[in-house]
Order: sequence, then C-alpha cells, then structure tokens
Amino acid sequence: MSHIQFLSRLKNADLHAISAESIIKNELNITYLTRLRRFFLWEIAALNYTETQLKSELITIAKSSYFLVNPNKEEMDWNISNWLEKTSHSVVLKVENKHLSSQDDIKRKIQSFYSMDLDSIKKYTIWRLEFNQSVPEEKWRSEIVHLSSSNTGFLVHPITEKMDVLHA
Repeated sequence: MSHIQFLSRLKNADLHAISAESIIKNELNITYLTRLRRFFLWEIAALNYTETQLKSELITIAKSSYFLVNPNKEEMDWNISNWLEKTSHSVVLKVENKHLSSQDDIKRKIQSFYSMDLDSIKKYTIWRLEFNQSVPEEKWRSEIVHLSSSNTGFLVHPITEKMDVLHA
C-alpha cells in the first residue's frame, strides 16, 4: 500500500483566512500575530500502486476533474515543506474534523470514474500562524486557538475538531 500527501491552497485571496486574521487582530486584540495562512493537507492511501504511480494518477485526476482541487482557483504542492517552512516565530496546526476528515464520497467518485483501488482519502485544515516574537504555547493556545477550555474555539472547535501541532 502506498501513502502520499500533498497540500492545496487558494491561488487568490483566502477570504476565510483574511477574516480570521482580522478578527484575531482587531476583535481579540492579539498584537503578536503578524500573519495567518490556511492550507489543506490531503493524505491518500492506495492499494496496488507505487508512490510514483499513485502521484501520477492523482496529478491526472487533479488536471481533469474537480474531485481533489479546482485547478482554476487552487494550487497543489507535493513538497509539503515548501509551504510549511518552520521559523522561530511560527506555529503550524493540523486540524481534523472528528466526523468529516475521511473523504469517502470523493474516494467513491474517483474509484468510479478512474477505476482506482483507493484505500482512503483524508483532508485536514492546516493553519500557519506567524508571530512577531516568541510566544509561549499556552498563550497562543488560550488566546487564539481555544478561546475557552470547555466549549468554544476560534481556529479549532474542541467538540467537533481535534488539533495537532505540527511544529511550534
């Protein structure tokens, strides 16, 4: 079984990320946030394919359909580190919807249209936060990510989503 990952993001302005950044800076008065970016991480596992074959098939699918990305408005990159470069003042969060990370509908469509033997397709939201200084994890977690430890969150909802820190 082969596993492959790629990132996708909007080619033009990501209004969702721009709005979130604006609220964090202007409504929550977070002065140490300098930039907020949003990406999507795709993880695909397939039976009976080498990684090279799987990547080739997925490139074909991405160019000829809208199942994975819309090539008119999204771009994809196989080298994840290109977009998630670590700096001393950045944090990268991987957010998984507890109920919807598995993309079973997309998997079925690809299997039907392209006769591919796919095991799984998962999609995660990636938030990259850039700060103008070093910020302790407990500070950015409580002020930006989870506004309250019990039931509210801004970038991550604690009831429906879970978060992993890819690097801080």
